[in-house]
Amino acid sequence: MLGLCLLLWAGCQPTTKPLSELLERRPFEGQQALLVVPAGDGLPELWDAPLREWGVQTGGRPVVREYPRDDQAALQSVLADGASPAVTLLNFDLLADVLADLDLERLPESSLSAESGVAWEDLLPGIRDRIGGPRRKPQMVPLRAPLLVCYYRSDLLEQAGLKPPVTWDDYSALLARVPQWGGGLPAVEPWSESFRVTWFLSRAVSSARHPDNYSVFVDLDSLKPMIDNTAFTRALEQARTDVSHLSEEIWQLGPLDCRRLVLEGKACLGIGLEPQGGANGPTATPVLRAEGISLGICALPAATAVFNPNKGVMEAGGNRGTRRLYRSHLTGWEGLVACVFKGNVQGSSVPAWNALSQVAGSDWLSRLPPGLAGLTRESQLADASWIIGPELSGTEAPEYLATAAEILRDQGLVLQLPFPRRSEFARLLSGPLMAALQGQQPAQSALEQVASDWQSLITEIGPERFRRSYRQLLGLGVRTDSPPNPRRNTPGEPPAR
Repeated sequence: MLGLCLLLWAGCQPTTKPLSELLERRPFEGQQALLVVPAGDGLPELWDAPLREWGVQTGGRPVVREYPRDDQAALQSVLADGASPAVTLLNFDLLADVLADLDLERLPESSLSAESGVAWEDLLPGIRDRIGGPRRKPQMVPLRAPLLVCYYRSDLLEQAGLKPPVTWDDYSALLARVPQWGGGLPAVEPWSESFRVTWFLSRAVSSARHPDNYSVFVDLDSLKPMIDNTAFTRALEQARTDVSHLSEEIWQLGPLDCRRLVLEGKACLGIGLEPQGGANGPTATPVLRAEGISLGICALPAATAVFNPNKGVMEAGGNRGTRRLYRSHLTGWEGLVACVFKGNVQGSSVPAWNALSQVAGSDWLSRLPPGLAGLTRESQLADASWIIGPELSGTEAPEYLATAAEILRDQGLVLQLPFPRRSEFARLLSGPLMAALQGQQPAQSALEQVASDWQSLITEIGPERFRRSYRQLLGLGVRTDSPPNPRRNTPGEPPAR
């Protein structure tokens, strides 16, 4: 009788769907989709309607739980209380600390497609291969990966017959000649206390990241800090020379300040970044664009030699009169990622990934709060207003997009200090770095002091805890000789007992 009623009902409906589809069970019937998010962005309220719609369509039971943004203990408590694997949104800084205790779950194969999940292939290749899935192991979905670029007065450069810098040597020469080409304007760099370490590391990574090695800041096997090697020392010495050509105001400038000064016609060159959220998000300081100026935008310069940690020497590439350029770009000093930690729970993370893709929208940008997400995907390049501030005009916006896309497609992306308690590592670097920049201490001895302090902090953290986190962020997984993790399980399989 039930079957006859269903047939009659189906025949009365204004649809061309076959009966088999009408009777088909919804894909996540009765399954929980748990999303764990940082408090303060209003995500539970924002996502309420789209998640209820997702539940009707799929049969899943969406649940959103919040945790204090920078509270590792609170986050792990929320994860421990979860009844199903949770897709968790957290910042890069907190991620490294959590990975000292928990293991990352690889993204389920069925969640990688655009139709059912995260549209993995839409991620820009550098983001996908260097951050989201190192060593071809999809393990997290970056929502934002900030990057620095060089803004310059193209009209002034052209009048002087000069070109934008390609190498760091070009850049230094350009700074030294600012009085000749800058139209009476200074060049500016973001050396404020809050950004000092990020800017120094950004200058150094091109010569410090050897293409054949995993490690950049700390040797993965010995856990010996590499911050005092030749690449970092030379980068600090070069930075010291460069700041001698800059004004004292650089010690108070962040990257948005440098961008503003160039756009307002108060600097001829500056290192900066586009404001979080583009035209849809607030900038740190309102920018009044100067009239009659032309801007250019380019990537940070490349290195002409790279440090080989196996040989302990700098290597210059190229043959037959050519030179090889080494390009690496720092990212991840801020921004969110989505991931799943393995835990002692039943079930699969597939429903949660599917639910997140529903609320994020097809571009993982325009349906999220302004500034929460940024440029990480090919599809996002179609609408510059979500990525670029409103002050760029004419060819400048396409030039920025082309530059940013080239950087984020490149395999030279480097996460800033990808290990636990990285804010403490940055603090230990900041003081000696400033002393060296102001000529109070030689670069080599300053960085040797940092290396010694870093070694003590690694010992305090515990070598295996440090290594566990570091290896996972490099996509190498947890070593088999590491202490067992009782909360480990495989997606879709019963918990280990």
